[in-house]
Amino acid sequence: MALQDQDQNNVIIELEKTIRSVRESFNSVFQQMHFGVSYDQWLIIDQVKNKQGISQIEIANNTGKDRASISRIIKNLQQKTLLTKTHNEDNKRANKVYLTPNGLELSDRIVSVYKEVYEKQFLGIYEREMNFLKEILVRINQNNYLSAKVAG
Repeated sequence: MALQDQDQNNVIIELEKTIRSVRESFNSVFQQMHFGVSYDQWLIIDQVKNKQGISQIEIANNTGKDRASISRIIKNLQQKTLLTKTHNEDNKRANKVYLTPNGLELSDRIVSVYKEVYEKQFLGIYEREMNFLKEILVRINQNNYLSAKVAG
């Protein structure tokens, strides 16, 4: 069953409001805790923690952020001595990204706070509901990918 135009707009608006609200909640807590990084920076740190030596392209694909944004965030995190990057010997145009000891220490401090904020944001939402929502969002993203291929 297809959504009516008004329903589509309402869903998109609610998604936008939710994303903004989640980001603002994390940023507020991160600021209160004096972590010195934003939510978007944390997403990059978390990607690198989960896979030391990850490429910037992989980070962009995993987070849904464009490559230029990833590059800017990584440069900023390097200046804060939280990340380092090296050239990939197999692909000279690609970089491998690693957490520094400072980055690892900060990541360990953020994890428990992140989990606490996450749990509060999704309080009262059952795991099956979260799984269903994720399935729907994945389908929307797949549809967007397919429609972009047709248009391009």
